[in-house]
Amino acid sequence: MECPACENTCVKPAVEVLTGIEQRYLACPDCAPEPNLDKALKLKSLPGKIERCHSCGRATLDAVMLDALRVLRDFGLRDDLDTLRSVGTPLIDVDILWPIHPALAGGA
Repeated sequence: MECPACENTCVKPAVEVLTGIEQRYLACPDCAPEPNLDKALKLKSLPGKIERCHSCGRATLDAVMLDALRVLRDFGLRDDLDTLRSVGTPLIDVDILWPIHPALAGGA
């Protein structure tokens, strides 16, 4: 699929992404550790870029979300005062630890 932003083939069909998903996001031995960026810092205070792994090309979740925040800013959907938290709160910063997911609590 052609990416609407860069016109390359970085957008993949869901079937392709889900095939072998267990292996898709594992870090290789050369991958840097997650930088654990402060999710409440404004974009203007975050690093300019977090490099992908030189061996496998993968990026940490914080790096992906930082890129997503910059794309949203470039399209006018966020600005330099927005935070990583504004990109996808439940995915990157969970405030409540549940012993069992609420949807499963009723015996479902």
